[in-house]
Amino acid sequence: MKVEFASTPKRSEGNLSSEAKASAEPMGSKEVPEDVLRKILKMDDGK
Repeated sequence: MKVEFASTPKRSEGNLSSEAKASAEPMGSKEVPEDVLRKILKMDDGK
């Protein structure tokens, strides 16, 4: 499952997406657990 951070709207907390992406890259974007991806998406969609 791949999340396209570039497609998310820019918001005041836009840094969260960048930080999440940066922390996910060392593991390999495809290796990120789904619960982590859901958490990121909830942070984005919830506001």
